[in-house]
Amino acid sequence: MVSAIHFIWYYDYRMQNLHKQQLPINMNISHIEHIGIAVKNLEESIRYYEEVLGLKCYAIEEVKDQQVKTAFFQVGQTKIELLESTSDDGPVGKFIEKKGEGIHHLAFAVNDIEKSLRKPMIKASG
Repeated sequence: MVSAIHFIWYYDYRMQNLHKQQLPINMNISHIEHIGIAVKNLEESIRYYEEVLGLKCYAIEEVKDQQVKTAFFQVGQTKIELLESTSDDGPVGKFIEKKGEGIHHLAFAVNDIEKSLRKPMIKASG
């Protein structure tokens, strides 16, 4: 069974503002499970991804505890997850206020998440 480990950073184009987090050493990543992209307007973004990029939104859901509404697109075996904050005080709302729209997180697929999480951990730096 493939599971995902989220790798979250506060994005800039040089990836210099890596969010400090504990990550397993040598996670044995199989592929990028999904890319989370923070957007201000989910409807407009869905329309762009469908009409300009030719992708099809296959799911929209609200994650109340994260104060976010999401839309999903499939690109090969990787998903794109658009994230619109439902509150300015939510994690995505704060991210957009500070950094603007853009890549919010990556989730890497691993073949055995339990094994990966038992490995020695290292603090991400950036």
